[in-house]
Amino acid sequence: MKNVFRSMIALAFLLSSCKSFDPAFLNPSGDPFNPKLPAMEAQVENNLVAIINSSGQTVGASPQDVQTLWNREAAEIITDAYSDKQGYLLLKVNTIETKGNFLYPILSGLTLWTINLFGVPTMGGKSTVEVQIDVMDLNRKLIGSYRASATKKMHTGMFSKTNYKEFPRVLYLLTVKEAIQEAKKKMQPDLDRLTKQLGKK
Repeated sequence: MKNVFRSMIALAFLLSSCKSFDPAFLNPSGDPFNPKLPAMEAQVENNLVAIINSSGQTVGASPQDVQTLWNREAAEIITDAYSDKQGYLLLKVNTIETKGNFLYPILSGLTLWTINLFGVPTMGGKSTVEVQIDVMDLNRKLIGSYRASATKKMHTGMFSKTNYKEFPRVLYLLTVKEAIQEAKKKMQPDLDRLTKQLGKK
């Protein structure tokens, strides 16, 4: 009876301590481009609808997450959003791998969640994505393409900073953000050329 009572307390604490999804994850990262490219329409291709793992769980960010992030990247970091649109900024997302570590949930269940009170994670995951940023003029002629990938591992527990209710969603979105940052680094040396190409009529 004591074990059941302890497990109920541990489970209640676990559920009550989970943090909600932080909208700040949807904000762009890094310094604004200098010079910025002319305004362009931000689009996303291969945006996932849902990824279902072998246990039937939905893994990954929603399509709206990635679209919102990319819209903000384009408007606040990459382009001058207040000029006339002179092309398209296309983000292609390729999900290489997204999986969870189910050892922790099994251990947690077998010990009635008591080990999690001592810092053992309740869940773990790994996500690998590849992104490609295509810069196209108004005729959709490709004038630049920049590809990068990122892999991110994350654990969550009762007392961790990553103790989110939507842990897979957060993990996937942060991996996409990291890959975008790497692709932007490859893009920056080409800014002058891209600006000239986009300005051609």
